[in-house]
Amino acid sequence: MKLLVDTNVILDYFERRTGGEAAKKLFKLAEDNSHYECLTSSSVTDVLYLVTKAMVSKNKEQPEDKQLLRKDVEEQARDNVESFLSIMHILNVSEEHVHKAFKLRWHDTEDALQYVVAKDNAIDVIITNNKSDFEANDLRLMTAQEFLDSLPE
Repeated sequence: MKLLVDTNVILDYFERRTGGEAAKKLFKLAEDNSHYECLTSSSVTDVLYLVTKAMVSKNKEQPEDKQLLRKDVEEQARDNVESFLSIMHILNVSEEHVHKAFKLRWHDTEDALQYVVAKDNAIDVIITNNKSDFEANDLRLMTAQEFLDSLPE
């Protein structure tokens, strides 16, 4: 089964937010090659930016004598994201995809772009925490927990 993982699920994992445990289990399936899990190439830079921002912010909350240099935190973030990407497949976003996404006129253009790329790559399920942001109903949408619950034991 081919899964496209929305950026918000990836951030749940990295930032240990609500849903992070389910995301961790989902990504373990990718690591074990149980499922074909992917993200769009446009999500890669979004994830790196947001993970870096969160790590820099968390570092600033540390006592001054425990803080790392910003460049070291940025390097850790890059390493973490790069390691994560080694278990994922990255789907290309083309100029045509971008134009199709804009033509959809969805409230959330990022989700429209993911939808267009998913359709073009015969994705079976989009894993997201914001199902209502996807304004089409011709692709299956599930949270990470819903997907895990649907698997045979």
